[in-house]
Amino acid sequence: MSERMNELFTLTQKAQKMEMINEEIALGIYIEIFDNYTPKISKTYESAIRLLEKRQRYVEAENICAKAIELIKADEISGTLDKFETIKERLDRK
Repeated sequence: MSERMNELFTLTQKAQKMEMINEEIALGIYIEIFDNYTPKISKTYESAIRLLEKRQRYVEAENICAKAIELIKADEISGTLDKFETIKERLDRK
């Protein structure tokens, strides 16, 4: 695993664990991840979107969702297109 992928993996694990302790810190880690990396696992996108939506930060959530849809269509990340399209529709209504 490359050093960059290792960093992404470590940050992702840290964010997931932090969600149970402090969601605000977890969200900060997710934002850092999206600012510096392109995660390949859809759960990372889902978690960030959920935390942003919970804080009514809909534009940021929509941007991450749109990126996930784009990457799924390009077959660059795991995930179900229908799931993210449903999330996007929900965000569009808010």
